[in-house]
Amino acid sequence: MNKIFGLAFFLVVLGAAAFAFSPRPLPAFPATAVSASRVLLLGVATADRRVVAVGERGVVVVSDDEGRSWRVAKTPTEITLTPRPLRRRPARLRGRPRRGDPDDRGCRRDLDAGARGAAEEKPLFAVWFENADRGIAAGAYSSLYQTTDGGRRWEPMPAPEGDRHFNALAGGADGKLLLVGESGLIMRSGDAGRSWTMIDSPYKGSFFGVLRLGDASWLTFGLRGNAFRSDDDGDSWNSVTPAGAGPA
Repeated sequence: MNKIFGLAFFLVVLGAAAFAFSPRPLPAFPATAVSASRVLLLGVATADRRVVAVGERGVVVVSDDEGRSWRVAKTPTEITLTPRPLRRRPARLRGRPRRGDPDDRGCRRDLDAGARGAAEEKPLFAVWFENADRGIAAGAYSSLYQTTDGGRRWEPMPAPEGDRHFNALAGGADGKLLLVGESGLIMRSGDAGRSWTMIDSPYKGSFFGVLRLGDASWLTFGLRGNAFRSDDDGDSWNSVTPAGAGPA
């Protein structure tokens, strides 16, 4: 009787072990989805009644009723998007159909620069166009790209400075550009970005924006409200930091 009981117990244990280690299909997991209401939006631009906002994980939300309601647009990337609003679009591109969902074609061309960085997983933070064909995009870790066909293809340009982030870019039709970024970086170009010169910075913190105010006048601003103005194309700078802000 003991032998029979022992044999039965052995068979039960053997069967349990075989079941535990046998291959079985894993249960299906639900598809991962990121709600646009739970991501950080970093940029917004308007065109007539359309409003486009972009942010982390490649999220693009579009409103066609001046912000009263929103929908999520399809994008080809999960890279953080932080476009600078374009004041003017080249005439050749106005009203021209663009790749992707036809309902979203109004926003895709302006965001192409950010999407093109997906292969290297480097976010792009600024874009500037010299004309309808040639443009420059700049971003993280001294990323710099150039297009000569209106944004259809982008090629990397030699990085003019180490691996600091390029956060903002501004310029005009005369080819004067300022590129600003991490750790007080300020660079100047007089030939539409084909070559760059480092400028002595008035501030060691990061700059996040730059504006051209006039022919030789510029405003750059960064951490903790620090802002500086130059009226000689960046050769010298004066602090215009608002009251209450301080050095960082």
